[in-house]
Amino acid sequence: MSLIDWSNEKVLKLIAEYQGRPELWDPADPAFRNKLVKMRAWQEIASVFNSNLYEVERKFKILLVQYRRERSRIAKLARSIDDVKRLEDAAWYAYKAFSFLNTRYKTKMEIYNDSTYNFNDIEYEEIKLEPNSDDYKGCCSKSDIENHLGNAIDDAPFEKRRKPNNEECSTKVKYNDSLDDDIDLFVKYVASEMRNLSNCQIRRKLKRQILKAVLEACEEDDS
Repeated sequence: MSLIDWSNEKVLKLIAEYQGRPELWDPADPAFRNKLVKMRAWQEIASVFNSNLYEVERKFKILLVQYRRERSRIAKLARSIDDVKRLEDAAWYAYKAFSFLNTRYKTKMEIYNDSTYNFNDIEYEEIKLEPNSDDYKGCCSKSDIENHLGNAIDDAPFEKRRKPNNEECSTKVKYNDSLDDDIDLFVKYVASEMRNLSNCQIRRKLKRQILKAVLEACEEDDS
Protein backbone atom coordinates (compact mmCIF):
# COMPACT_ATOMS: atom_id res chain seq x y z
CA MET A 1 0.00 0.00 0.00
CA SER A 2 1.40 3.38 -1.03
CA LEU A 3 1.11 6.61 0.91
CA ILE A 4 -2.03 8.58 0.17
CA ASP A 5 -1.84 11.85 -1.73
CA TRP A 6 -4.27 13.78 0.47
CA SER A 7 -6.11 16.01 -1.97
CA ASN A 8 -8.93 18.24 -0.68
CA GLU A 9 -11.44 15.76 -2.09
CA LYS A 10 -9.88 12.84 -0.21
CA VAL A 11 -9.69 14.86 3.00
CA LEU A 12 -13.42 15.63 2.81
CA LYS A 13 -14.13 11.97 2.09
CA LEU A 14 -12.09 10.94 5.14
CA ILE A 15 -14.09 13.30 7.34
CA ALA A 16 -17.35 11.92 5.91
CA GLU A 17 -16.24 8.33 6.58
CA TYR A 18 -15.42 9.29 10.16
CA GLN A 19 -18.77 11.03 10.61
CA GLY A 20 -20.53 7.90 9.37
CA ARG A 21 -19.08 5.92 12.29
CA PRO A 22 -20.44 7.61 15.45
CA GLU A 23 -18.74 5.02 17.65
CA LEU A 24 -15.55 7.00 16.98
CA TRP A 25 -16.82 10.39 18.14
CA ASP A 26 -20.26 10.31 19.79
CA PRO A 27 -20.23 9.67 23.58
CA ALA A 28 -23.92 8.67 23.32
CA ASP A 29 -23.07 5.75 21.04
CA PRO A 30 -23.12 2.41 22.95
CA ALA A 31 -19.76 1.41 21.44
CA PHE A 32 -17.98 4.70 22.13
CA ARG A 33 -15.92 3.21 24.99
CA ASN A 34 -15.20 -0.05 23.14
CA LYS A 35 -11.63 0.15 21.85
CA LEU A 36 -11.97 -3.01 19.75
CA VAL A 37 -15.01 -1.65 17.91
CA LYS A 38 -13.22 1.65 17.34
CA MET A 39 -10.17 -0.11 15.95
CA ARG A 40 -12.36 -2.05 13.53
CA ALA A 41 -13.98 1.21 12.44
CA TRP A 42 -10.58 2.69 11.66
CA GLN A 43 -9.65 -0.45 9.73
CA GLU A 44 -12.80 -0.04 7.65
CA ILE A 45 -11.88 3.56 6.88
CA ALA A 46 -8.34 2.50 5.96
CA SER A 47 -9.69 -0.08 3.52
CA VAL A 48 -11.81 2.61 1.82
CA PHE A 49 -8.57 4.44 0.97
CA ASN A 50 -6.63 1.23 0.29
CA SER A 51 -4.22 2.27 3.00
CA ASN A 52 -3.19 1.29 6.52
CA LEU A 53 -4.83 2.20 9.81
CA TYR A 54 -1.83 4.21 10.98
CA GLU A 55 -1.83 6.63 8.06
CA VAL A 56 -5.55 7.42 8.02
CA GLU A 57 -5.78 7.77 11.80
CA ARG A 58 -2.71 9.99 11.92
CA LYS A 59 -4.02 12.16 9.09
CA PHE A 60 -7.39 12.53 10.78
CA LYS A 61 -5.86 13.58 14.09
CA ILE A 62 -3.89 16.27 12.27
CA LEU A 63 -7.11 17.44 10.60
CA LEU A 64 -8.85 17.46 13.97
CA VAL A 65 -6.17 19.74 15.40
CA GLN A 66 -6.63 22.08 12.41
CA TYR A 67 -10.40 22.11 12.91
CA ARG A 68 -10.13 22.95 16.60
CA ARG A 69 -7.62 25.73 15.95
CA GLU A 70 -9.83 27.18 13.22
CA ARG A 71 -12.86 27.02 15.48
CA SER A 72 -10.95 28.79 18.24
CA ARG A 73 -9.80 31.46 15.76
CA ILE A 74 -13.36 32.04 14.55
CA ALA A 75 -14.61 32.27 18.15
CA LYS A 76 -12.02 34.98 18.88
CA LEU A 77 -12.90 36.97 15.75
CA ALA A 78 -16.62 36.62 16.50
CA ARG A 79 -16.17 38.73 19.63
CA SER A 80 -15.59 41.78 17.43
CA ILE A 81 -17.48 40.75 14.27
CA ASP A 82 -21.21 40.10 14.33
CA ASP A 83 -21.39 38.14 11.06
CA VAL A 84 -20.21 34.70 12.25
CA LYS A 85 -21.56 33.04 9.10
CA ARG A 86 -19.29 35.19 6.95
CA LEU A 87 -16.33 34.12 9.08
CA GLU A 88 -17.25 30.46 8.67
CA ASP A 89 -17.70 30.86 4.91
CA ALA A 90 -14.17 32.26 4.68
CA ALA A 91 -12.69 29.60 6.98
CA TRP A 92 -10.45 26.63 6.21
CA TYR A 93 -12.00 24.53 3.42
CA ALA A 94 -12.71 21.50 5.65
CA TYR A 95 -14.16 23.49 8.56
CA LYS A 96 -17.83 23.04 7.67
CA ALA A 97 -17.32 19.31 7.08
CA PHE A 98 -16.53 19.06 10.80
CA SER A 99 -19.80 20.73 11.83
CA PHE A 100 -21.03 17.46 13.35
CA LEU A 101 -18.38 17.93 16.05
CA ASN A 102 -19.40 21.47 16.99
CA THR A 103 -21.16 20.21 20.11
CA ARG A 104 -18.44 17.65 20.83
CA TYR A 105 -15.46 19.97 21.10
CA LYS A 106 -15.68 23.27 22.92
CA THR A 107 -13.39 26.22 22.41
CA LYS A 108 -11.16 27.25 25.30
CA MET A 109 -13.39 30.14 26.32
CA GLU A 110 -16.46 27.89 26.20
CA ILE A 111 -14.74 25.47 28.58
CA TYR A 112 -13.89 28.33 30.96
CA ASN A 113 -17.52 29.43 31.06
CA ASP A 114 -19.19 26.00 31.20
CA SER A 115 -19.42 24.68 34.76
CA THR A 116 -21.19 21.52 33.51
CA TYR A 117 -18.44 20.47 31.09
CA ASN A 118 -17.85 16.74 31.38
CA PHE A 119 -14.12 16.12 31.52
CA ASN A 120 -14.68 12.36 31.36
CA ASP A 121 -15.78 12.73 27.72
CA ILE A 122 -12.48 14.25 26.64
CA GLU A 123 -10.21 11.85 24.77
CA TYR A 124 -6.56 12.62 25.34
CA GLU A 125 -4.94 11.02 22.30
CA GLU A 126 -1.55 11.98 20.95
CA ILE A 127 -0.49 12.08 17.32
CA LYS A 128 2.21 9.44 16.91
CA LEU A 129 4.65 10.81 14.35
CA GLU A 130 6.84 7.71 14.26
CA PRO A 131 5.00 4.50 13.27
CA ASN A 132 7.73 2.28 14.75
CA SER A 133 8.24 4.16 17.98
CA ASP A 134 7.46 2.38 21.25
CA ASP A 135 4.81 3.77 23.55
CA TYR A 136 6.06 5.19 26.80
CA LYS A 137 5.67 2.30 29.23
CA GLY A 138 7.39 3.60 32.35
CA CYS A 139 5.70 2.44 35.52
CA CYS A 140 6.98 4.39 38.49
CA SER A 141 5.99 4.57 42.12
CA LYS A 142 5.13 7.90 43.69
CA SER A 143 8.53 8.06 45.44
CA ASP A 144 10.37 7.26 42.19
CA ILE A 145 8.57 10.10 40.45
CA GLU A 146 9.29 12.56 43.26
CA ASN A 147 12.98 11.58 43.36
CA HIS A 148 13.38 11.81 39.60
CA LEU A 149 11.60 15.11 39.18
CA GLY A 150 13.83 17.30 41.32
CA ASN A 151 14.27 20.50 39.37
CA ALA A 152 13.65 18.82 36.01
CA ILE A 153 10.51 20.78 35.23
CA ASP A 154 12.16 24.15 35.83
CA ASP A 155 15.67 23.29 34.60
CA ALA A 156 14.95 20.90 31.73
CA PRO A 157 17.49 21.48 28.93
CA PHE A 158 16.15 23.33 25.89
CA GLU A 159 18.13 23.52 22.67
CA LYS A 160 16.49 26.87 21.92
CA ARG A 161 15.70 29.46 24.58
CA ARG A 162 13.47 32.50 24.32
CA LYS A 163 15.57 35.50 23.37
CA PRO A 164 16.20 38.20 26.04
CA ASN A 165 14.14 41.36 26.27
CA ASN A 166 10.98 39.39 25.40
CA GLU A 167 12.02 39.02 21.73
CA GLU A 168 10.06 36.26 20.04
CA CYS A 169 12.09 33.34 18.77
CA SER A 170 11.43 32.49 15.16
CA THR A 171 12.07 28.77 15.64
CA LYS A 172 10.33 26.20 17.76
CA VAL A 173 12.04 24.23 20.52
CA LYS A 174 13.51 21.07 19.09
CA TYR A 175 12.12 17.78 20.31
CA ASN A 176 13.95 16.58 23.41
CA ASP A 177 13.56 13.00 24.67
CA SER A 178 14.58 13.76 28.26
CA LEU A 179 12.16 16.68 28.46
CA ASP A 180 9.35 14.44 27.21
CA ASP A 181 10.14 11.84 29.87
CA ASP A 182 10.13 14.51 32.59
CA ILE A 183 6.73 15.72 31.44
CA ASP A 184 5.39 12.17 31.44
CA LEU A 185 6.66 11.68 34.98
CA PHE A 186 5.18 14.97 36.13
CA VAL A 187 1.78 14.04 34.66
CA LYS A 188 1.94 10.65 36.40
CA TYR A 189 2.79 12.38 39.67
CA VAL A 190 -0.15 14.78 39.36
CA ALA A 191 -2.48 11.90 38.47
CA SER A 192 -1.26 9.95 41.51
CA GLU A 193 -1.94 12.88 43.84
CA MET A 194 -5.39 13.44 42.35
CA ARG A 195 -6.34 9.79 42.84
CA ASN A 196 -5.44 10.14 46.51
CA LEU A 197 -7.98 12.93 46.98
CA SER A 198 -11.00 11.45 48.73
CA ASN A 199 -13.28 14.44 48.16
CA CYS A 200 -14.79 14.22 44.64
CA GLN A 201 -15.75 17.89 44.66
CA ILE A 202 -12.18 18.96 45.41
CA ARG A 203 -10.92 16.60 42.71
CA ARG A 204 -13.26 18.12 40.12
CA LYS A 205 -12.24 21.62 41.18
CA LEU A 206 -8.58 20.73 40.80
CA LYS A 207 -9.24 19.28 37.33
CA ARG A 208 -10.78 22.55 36.23
CA GLN A 209 -7.92 24.58 37.73
CA ILE A 210 -5.30 22.45 35.97
CA LEU A 211 -7.12 22.55 32.64
CA LYS A 212 -7.61 26.30 32.88
CA ALA A 213 -3.90 26.80 33.58
CA VAL A 214 -2.96 24.61 30.60
CA LEU A 215 -5.38 26.38 28.26
CA GLU A 216 -4.18 29.81 29.39
CA ALA A 217 -0.60 28.72 28.70
CA CYS A 218 -1.61 27.52 25.23
CA GLU A 219 -3.36 30.81 24.53
CA GLU A 220 -0.24 32.73 25.61
CA ASP A 221 2.00 30.47 23.52
CA ASP A 222 -0.20 30.99 20.44
CA SER A 223 -0.30 34.77 20.79
